[in-house]
Amino acid sequence: MRLINIHTLELEEFFSPPPYAILSHRWIGREITYEQFMNPSQRKGPGYEKIASFCRLLQQHPDYLPTHIEWAWIDTCCIDKRSSAELSESINSMWQWYWHAEYCIAWLHDVHSSDEDSLRMSEWFTRGWTLQEMLAPVEVYICDSQWRCIGTRTSLSDALSLVSGVPAEFLRDNGRQRVHWTSMAKRMSWASRRKTTRPEDEAYCLFGLFGVNLPLLYGEGTYAFIRLQEEIIRRFDDESILAWKSTPYVSYATGFLASSPARFELCGGIDQAHPDRKRQTFRVTNRGVEMSASLLQLRHSGIAISGGEPSDDDGEPLTLGLFLEINCVDTVRRGGPQGLRCALALIRRNDGSFSRDTSGSTDSIVDESDGAGDFERLAESTVYLRKDDYNHYYGGNFGSRSLASVPESSWTVL
Repeated sequence: MRLINIHTLELEEFFSPPPYAILSHRWIGREITYEQFMNPSQRKGPGYEKIASFCRLLQQHPDYLPTHIEWAWIDTCCIDKRSSAELSESINSMWQWYWHAEYCIAWLHDVHSSDEDSLRMSEWFTRGWTLQEMLAPVEVYICDSQWRCIGTRTSLSDALSLVSGVPAEFLRDNGRQRVHWTSMAKRMSWASRRKTTRPEDEAYCLFGLFGVNLPLLYGEGTYAFIRLQEEIIRRFDDESILAWKSTPYVSYATGFLASSPARFELCGGIDQAHPDRKRQTFRVTNRGVEMSASLLQLRHSGIAISGGEPSDDDGEPLTLGLFLEINCVDTVRRGGPQGLRCALALIRRNDGSFSRDTSGSTDSIVDESDGAGDFERLAESTVYLRKDDYNHYYGGNFGSRSLASVPESSWTVL
């Protein structure tokens, strides 16, 4: 880990770093790189002035800062991004570096007053990387464009919660200690409205928040987010990672893993459930997510079985709904003190595996089932949940329904 001496502005490398302060900021162009910083003749421009101003603030040690320190860390110049190995190690270590800092200074270059309305308009709340920078440190001191302290993450927790979507309980006291006890879906919802410059960074900026380490593969595009979800499934027993929602431009036959954090925007109320009997181990395979499951089949009143096929009173064939219960609950649509159990609507593919039905019609089907029919629990079997919808892109046949545009949700509640 490289740190800057706040008095000499020289870099030094440490394996057991001394106490240091860390900077959180929005990259605004003309940032100074490690290579430029090592050349005194190139120490100029807005990027260098940001570094110098941060170090001057630490030298002055204003009364609100709890500890006087001699070292600082800034991502622009403390990482040699020419080395792919160093960049990978740094991104995988970032959460821990913010966690172990004495404190974090968040410099909001576009905030020019202490007014909370001005604070909420800052770009700092829209960027993917600044989410972990807000959550991981022991405390964050928020400064305006003139490096004047507006307040702390603790003192401004209610305002920060409104603009970031992160509940205030995680922004004050020892809230950071509880982050990794929170459901995967809820954590993903905090990142759902944030953007990154490169598509891969949508996933890479979340490694620390989900406690995973993965190699970087710049060039893989949005598949990085699929890799992140696969690693979460391998390491953690939290099925809320499957509880994302679809959007109007997603076909209703799709894979089981989300294409981006944006799919989790409506998952702020999703918590894990804790049934007496946990599901047997499930894993990622070349056919998708393999698990043992007892699927639910929705049967409507008036359905007759003729020749082995379901049909209505007029003898017309009907497609019966299949659902997979997942071990999480929706506490926003409560229905009871523990919330409503979530279930994913399925479409059986011709190869026997399943895709998700994101048609948006499943909510009303289940909500009305008390009066229109009931669920039959099928015998437990091994099912394969396709992780992607590549067959859709290449015109594959899903065997159950034709493809169409859809309005909203890809899971429902029972």
